Amino acid sequence: MLYCMIYGHLPFSGTNNYQTIQSIVSGAFEFPAKPIVTDHLKNVIACALQVDPKKRIISRDLQLHPWFTCNLNMLPQEESLP
Repeated sequence: MLYCMIYGHLPFSGTNNYQTIQSIVSGAFEFPAKPIVTDHLKNVIACALQVDPKKRIISRDLQLHPWFTCNLNMLPQEESLP
């Protein structure tokens, strides 16, 4: 879902259903040149799209990923919210 939100299309594709399924099964996807994104974002997307469920990032680890945590100090603090 994150890949789709950033790039505007699904990460896996093919010219027909069979090729699309093969792309999904093999985990073959690319990061488009635009928009330019950080390496942290590319890493979190790659971890989420990992084919092997045992290697795929889980929600607990996702919350601790640097892409989520590196700018936490920029978020409004609870006491400053209306």
